[in-house]
Amino acid sequence: MPKTGPTRIVFILALVAVLLCLTLAISYRLIRPGLTAFNAARQSALYLADGLRRTSDDLTRMARLYAITGDPDYRKWFDEILDIRNGLAPRPDRYFDVPYWDLVLVSREHSGEEGEPVAIRTLVQEAGLYEAEIAELERAEDESNALAVIENEIMDVIAGQVEAGDGEYALEGEALAAALRLYGPEYHAAKARVMEPLVELDRKVGEATAEANVGFRINYDRIMYSCIALMTLAFVLVAFGEWQRSRR
Repeated sequence: MPKTGPTRIVFILALVAVLLCLTLAISYRLIRPGLTAFNAARQSALYLADGLRRTSDDLTRMARLYAITGDPDYRKWFDEILDIRNGLAPRPDRYFDVPYWDLVLVSREHSGEEGEPVAIRTLVQEAGLYEAEIAELERAEDESNALAVIENEIMDVIAGQVEAGDGEYALEGEALAAALRLYGPEYHAAKARVMEPLVELDRKVGEATAEANVGFRINYDRIMYSCIALMTLAFVLVAFGEWQRSRR
């Protein structure tokens, strides 16, 4: 069996160093998509949180406009906002990407294409979020639904005033007292309970994202430094092997 000479061993070691460097580079390529998917899921959590906050604000706005004007369109739109959020009505195209209800208030008409009905809770479940993030979003929606009960109670009083006025509406008496509830401490406390989980979600997402990116950066630096060291070793070994061969 032929013996392996020193020079050949040196070249084999250099090849091993290069292969190790390539293995590390491949591991980096495998880690990167995972980080991209992780960050995309965190952005989805923030996107859905913002959409939920906006629906809560839209409900507040419609309830207040109805209380002030008695215009039934505002209550109709209030119900539509809830139906869209609960997956009972078609979700307009790019619903969370444009100020949809601002445009409706200006034009008094719906705009854009209608999509398939899908509840925001379904979107949350399908977004690949952590259980803690899902819990915060669902808690915010539950609090918003509880607030909608208060808003409906107030609008019921307004509706009674509108009907009693035979088409005429005056913000006075029970209607005035009901409208003032929309600006009172009870209402603001209930609104704060909607926003608290969303603020907590934002904090959790920020911490998780920062931690993941720091961890990725540390691994990236380790891989880069290891590759540099391995390539340097391979270069030295090749140079040493050439020196050994030139001496013979």
